[in-house]
Amino acid sequence: MQRRARTITTLSTVLIVGLIIATTVILFTNRSRPLTNLSNIQNASIGNRDKTPLTISTQKNGIQFSAAITPGPYFLGEMLGINLTVTNHTQNTIYTGIPFIGSPCGYFSGIVISGGNGPRYPLSINFDHSCPPSFSPGSALQAGKSTTVHTYEPLLSSGLLTLTAQTQFLKHNVNTNKNRFFMSQSIDPLNGNWPTTHIQVSPDVPADRQILLKQDGEHVSVNGPPGAQSDLVYAYGLSCGSIATGDETGTGNYAWNKLVRPTEPVSPPQDSYCSGKKISWTYVFAAPGYALTSGTFHSA
Repeated sequence: MQRRARTITTLSTVLIVGLIIATTVILFTNRSRPLTNLSNIQNASIGNRDKTPLTISTQKNGIQFSAAITPGPYFLGEMLGINLTVTNHTQNTIYTGIPFIGSPCGYFSGIVISGGNGPRYPLSINFDHSCPPSFSPGSALQAGKSTTVHTYEPLLSSGLLTLTAQTQFLKHNVNTNKNRFFMSQSIDPLNGNWPTTHIQVSPDVPADRQILLKQDGEHVSVNGPPGAQSDLVYAYGLSCGSIATGDETGTGNYAWNKLVRPTEPVSPPQDSYCSGKKISWTYVFAAPGYALTSGTFHSA
């Protein structure tokens, strides 16, 4: 099956081997249709604007890493808005990787969630897919500077959860401009001291934290409370063909993308491979501090 999603290792060693391989990566990436993009921090919200965000932070070897997260109380299926910040207190330039740079293999919010012993939320959309290794030198952060990225992470388990903020730091071992080759590898300047906190997640969704959908044929309108409408994000999966005919394929945006025009109906994305075929479109909408809501459209 083409473009089938699979599990990736998010914080992996990154190796750059030149223009030829980089070109191959670009071609492969386009076929895989990863539409991961990072939201503009100036227009992003972590929800519950009238409350103080849940903030966790750590500092080691001159590098400070912190996360500001949607405040509680928390419930199953809630979307968290997250501001991740790295501050460079050293005298040297450092390099940040995923999620401060986009991943060609899917979406990573920078928050790893573990634990939970209650009901779970079934999320039927993939956020990673088959791809070659990532080829990126990272994003340079000069001495004395800070950088922030806004991400999203849903609460898919209830009960007592552990939230750990993680990111990728890169070290450049070789930089030979003449041949345009360089190598970078993942390092851990925080010595494993990632910012961590614990939260309690209720299995019950508050009535005022729900987002409503209205489907009219292939068009879906999203109606959320005033606090949610301007912060709506969207993820989807699209499939067509069948195993029987040997042309089954699937794709998606592999990310939480902010809706540019949240008051307008949303329709299935156009995909040239699925042109003229019956499609199955699965969609999920959410906003920080509000519940996920989803649906499916099958063409006739």
